Amino acid sequence: IMAHYALLDDTGKIINVHVIADADCLDENGNESEEVGIDFCIKVAPHLKTTRGHWRKTSYNSFGGKRCDPTTGEQTEEEGFRKNYAAIGGVYDEKLDAFIPPKRFISWTLNEETCQWASPIPYPPTVLDGVDPGGESDYEWNEALYQEDRTKGWVLIE
Repeated sequence: IMAHYALLDDTGKIINVHVIADADCLDENGNESEEVGIDFCIKVAPHLKTTRGHWRKTSYNSFGGKRCDPTTGEQTEEEGFRKNYAAIGGVYDEKLDAFIPPKRFISWTLNEETCQWASPIPYPPTVLDGVDPGGESDYEWNEALYQEDRTKGWVLIE
């Protein structure tokens, strides 16, 4: 099993994610320790000239504030570690102690509970007029359309 550590720049932007062995994160009593993991990251990457403040542990089993089952990918009711897995280009928010993915669209706002970006218009229902178009992957956000008409934004992919 491996541990994941996000490398941050001085502003908190995620510039890389490093994977290290769980054994390299254990303290003298054999307990997992974020601090020990950070020390290991600094030791094995001296060329990066980083400090303790440049590193944060992350979990690939976290999404939208919930823990995800590693086998099925389904969200559980357990709280996710730091809300989301660290995504390169995203940021670590010290106040929320959370990783926030990159903002894809200017009109979207941050949901501080999930630390995910939310569209200004709800996602369309998957069944319209008795017809199921096939699920969420059938719609995409069109920012230009939303900027033209604030009542539109989701478009059906044909």
